[in-house]
Amino acid sequence: MKKILFALLFTVAHATEQWKTSSGVPVYWQYEQSVPMQEVLIVFDVGSRHFQPGHLKLMTDSMYKGSRYFSKESLKQLLYNQGIMFETTFDRDSFSLYYKTPLATDNTQFVRVLEASALSPVFPYNEVKQAAIQQYDFLRESLSSLNDVCLSATLKALFPGAPNYAASYLGKGEEIKYIHPAELKIIHKSVFQRHHAKIIMIGALSKEKARDLADKIAMKLSKNTQAPPSTESLSVTNTPQSKHIPFAGSQTRFVFSKKIPINPHSDSFPALLLANHILGEMTDSNLLNDYMRENKGWVYDINSKVKVTDDFSVLLISGQTKQSQPERFSDVILSVINKLNNGDFSEEYFKRAKSNLIINLSFNDSNTAKIFTMKQFLDYGLSPDFDATLIKAINALQLDDIVQVSKLFSTNQFYSVYVGKEK
Repeated sequence: MKKILFALLFTVAHATEQWKTSSGVPVYWQYEQSVPMQEVLIVFDVGSRHFQPGHLKLMTDSMYKGSRYFSKESLKQLLYNQGIMFETTFDRDSFSLYYKTPLATDNTQFVRVLEASALSPVFPYNEVKQAAIQQYDFLRESLSSLNDVCLSATLKALFPGAPNYAASYLGKGEEIKYIHPAELKIIHKSVFQRHHAKIIMIGALSKEKARDLADKIAMKLSKNTQAPPSTESLSVTNTPQSKHIPFAGSQTRFVFSKKIPINPHSDSFPALLLANHILGEMTDSNLLNDYMRENKGWVYDINSKVKVTDDFSVLLISGQTKQSQPERFSDVILSVINKLNNGDFSEEYFKRAKSNLIINLSFNDSNTAKIFTMKQFLDYGLSPDFDATLIKAINALQLDDIVQVSKLFSTNQFYSVYVGKEK
């Protein structure tokens, strides 16, 4: 749930503005006096699902191996000398360059670092081949995990256009595809020259410096002349389905999943988060865990979480058992959900869950939470003060709000996956 709600952990900014460079690149600038560094995120609207499995990750990994002008060692020294942190991140829909620099960094010097670290990478044959082998080994090991196989089958059914979940963000499809280093240059060119980019800047840098830096960055990025890739249409309807995957061992992993027609823009979204928190997310004591303690031997390692998209949400209830017929668990889970439907828990329990969720949404140790949160706000079309508004809305929730939204948690419309021993 913490990963899902990463976009919600955000401190209200002192000032947020947006504009476009002369070449049309959108810029989002947020003044944060409490951030004594400048953080820059350059986001391209192309991700792993647009490439064969592993190709985007291979390109990303190779960007740390030096450039046309800098060896791997001299690039590391350049970044170290300038006090600049550089990372690449990608998901199925976007690819990003992240830089964190001292405020004193000259804009011209920053662009020099951008050129060296991202715009002119080299792709050494031996290192690319070794990285491809490592990716293949990672996928093979992931698919030997009962837990990963179960989640992979579940999310693949819910999101048919997504990459294999066990090979998270490696690419579309299920099998790692090797690629020659020369072809990585073509992929690199397509990422940086064919797709729209946007620039996000957060920190105590002045608006004037931010404008100048954005213009200099935009000059290095070719203006996009092609429409951004379209996203697949995802239905919020559910057809009752069940899938059993044989797997060696004495245990069975199960996942019940349900698409919920609520997204972050919905009025019911705060109630959805709190209902899930009460059902199976709250640490130590939640309705599912409480039932498990009262009925020892039924199941262990059970929890619920909400996966958020910009169109809808998905409720995932997962657990592990040694019993031979986990299909019967849907009736048990329905009985626990009925407790939620009926508000069958104390006012004290409700208040404790509310306080616990608000605490989880209010604190984050990540040094890059602000800028990556801003990216997610933009992806979902949310305002920068969304987290503060959300916390306020959760604090105002009444028990009846939870009862009403929990009626969407109907197990007779769940997609069920069981991975483990034969019946």
